[in-house]
Amino acid sequence: MWRALVGFVRGLLVSLAMLIVSAAALGYLWLNHDRLLQAALPMASPSAAQAVTHDDGAISAKDAISAKEYELFQRQTSDSIQSATQDIAAQQADLKRLSDQVSTLTAHLEAMQSAAAQASPQQTASARPPALAAGKKPPAQKPADRLSAQGVPLPAARAGVQ
Repeated sequence: MWRALVGFVRGLLVSLAMLIVSAAALGYLWLNHDRLLQAALPMASPSAAQAVTHDDGAISAKDAISAKEYELFQRQTSDSIQSATQDIAAQQADLKRLSDQVSTLTAHLEAMQSAAAQASPQQTASARPPALAAGKKPPAQKPADRLSAQGVPLPAARAGVQ
């Protein structure tokens, strides 16, 4: 039972660690999304827009993006940010639930260990045979005593019945 409990707690801790790492990664993406988008999409940065301008200040038709494309990009970005926000909220709820479970399991485990530690000295004290004086043998049982298979004395036999 202890091994199963320890295995369950280990699995729970591994899941909790993975959840924390993924929440940290999503948090990093959330905080740095503008810089990451600029690196991934060079056209979205002002320096890239300036790079495609010609000497007369006009942007070539193949390098320009339309307003519809820009709105589509904005909508997709907004949707992905909203989705990431929802995912983070769900992960935080899961993290809270798992943290509560780990706390409960830890409390149960500590209670079981303290109960086992308290019961252990009492069991060893009661299991020890009484100390015998050196050189003395324990008194032999009388042959008239009859014991059951469990070692409990049987009632005395009535006269004439055996």
